[in-house]
Amino acid sequence: LEVFAGNDGGIWRSMDAIGETGPVGAAADAPHFQNLNGGLGSLAEVESFAESASTPYTMIAGLGANGTVAVKSTSGTASQWPLILSGEGGPVVINPQVAGNWYVNNQAGVSIYACTQGDACTPAGFGTSPVVNDADVGGDGLTMPTPAPFLVDALDPSQLLIGTCRVWRGPANGSGWTSSNAISPILDEGTGPACQGDSLIRSMAALALGDGSEVVYLGMYGAGEGGNLAGHVLRATIRPGSGAPVWHDDDLTLNPVAYDSKGMNIYGLDISSIVIDTHDTTGNTLYVTVAGFASPTQDV
Repeated sequence: LEVFAGNDGGIWRSMDAIGETGPVGAAADAPHFQNLNGGLGSLAEVESFAESASTPYTMIAGLGANGTVAVKSTSGTASQWPLILSGEGGPVVINPQVAGNWYVNNQAGVSIYACTQGDACTPAGFGTSPVVNDADVGGDGLTMPTPAPFLVDALDPSQLLIGTCRVWRGPANGSGWTSSNAISPILDEGTGPACQGDSLIRSMAALALGDGSEVVYLGMYGAGEGGNLAGHVLRATIRPGSGAPVWHDDDLTLNPVAYDSKGMNIYGLDISSIVIDTHDTTGNTLYVTVAGFASPTQDV
């Protein structure tokens, strides 16, 4: 199992599912990661990336203020990462079932652009207007400080899942979004018509299950963004056509983690990414990253 991790030093890879069995931060951590940045020269901060399901040599990466870039190849490694969209390089997605459909959220809130040309995508291919914007999600994105996370729906590649202070599900082409596309309430029980000081979603992951449903996980921003779900992990099972899903606060901070006496994310920091292990078809195995640390001398 390969695990890729992007940070402000570039991209790293573990070939053994980060098979560390020692204490957190032990010197034995290092051999479990490969540095993939040799010879790349100067680097931008990789905030998000997505790989094509049809070739391992095509990827897109969101680089924050530096926009969104892609490496485009079908048969081998490539040295060039051309700019494919300016603006904020936020969350990026390549449709896993329709590899030619690329999506980028390029500004704070919801401003999702789409290109259907795959590795031929250029700034012109994304057009001049987003396919889904803040108005489509009830104005939720207007108070968000960063681009909202989103996914291609694991059951239906024509749908997007978008995370604000609640979860939205609607057409990836942007048509017909209404308030009925919200598939959760405001998650920390806020009562306003849109996000206003509520807990915000920072990361999302979804996996289709064998019974025709899908499991969706949400990672919440930390205490700095307000709300009462700081650093929590939420989960729901979605069955389209069967009513609104029930969202459960898995709150992993309540439970000790392996090889440590403390719970995960005991200081309520951002859950910056979630990856579901597809080898576990139940959707019960996932990898979670926590952004930041409370102090240099305290465990995360």
